[in-house]
Amino acid sequence: MVYRFVWDGKGYKIKRNILISNYEDGGEKMPHIESFIKSLKLSWVKKVLDNNLITEDAHFNTLLFCSDVGSLFFLNQKLNKNSDRLYKKVGDYLADGYVCYVACRACIEVTPNCEGFADGIYRNIHIPDQYEVYFECRDERNIYVGENPCQSNKAPYNGKCQDLFEIPSSNYQVGYGIDCSGRPNGNYKNDQGRYDIYYTCVNGNSTLTHCSSGKNFDTKTSFCQNPDNACAPCGSVSNGCL
Repeated sequence: MVYRFVWDGKGYKIKRNILISNYEDGGEKMPHIESFIKSLKLSWVKKVLDNNLITEDAHFNTLLFCSDVGSLFFLNQKLNKNSDRLYKKVGDYLADGYVCYVACRACIEVTPNCEGFADGIYRNIHIPDQYEVYFECRDERNIYVGENPCQSNKAPYNGKCQDLFEIPSSNYQVGYGIDCSGRPNGNYKNDQGRYDIYYTCVNGNSTLTHCSSGKNFDTKTSFCQNPDNACAPCGSVSNGCL
């Protein structure tokens, strides 16, 4: 009744922004109809998704590019064989809401909130591993989203760009280092054919060390040696080697 009085097809009697404002701002605190309808759509879409009423042929692949100054949504809708199937299942009302639901949820995942993060570069765990997407935080603000921003021989690890041989291979298969998890404390050789370096494991944490010029890591003594005194394949010694 209120809306019929305010907007009866003869022009506004009360401005919309006044009608929906709070009482202390001189408004009537009436609901914003468009926002109310959108929220209803999203609530029902969530119920549909939770009940698995939309099958695999009605998924969307969403590419989103967000920045501090705004968000650009590039929604690539893929319903495989028949783009009308989703609308036939749930109708325009829910289908439109589904598009909005997916886009909004995905944008949060693609552009993570940096609140609580120390300054640095981090792997986005919400993106499939094969895409290798990172984000950078500064003063708890997201200032970068994209590919590896480090030099060609480095990648982000523990918040900063590090040499690939310092990064365990278990870290998204990006690095060439060793994983000290479950290993006894001690020195270990590199498994990627680098003989002039070794790793020290202490309580599951790895530290990379470079041998001095002309020396290689010896698996027998667990220290750097001249190649003539080091076990193969790091050196030429074969007797007494592991």
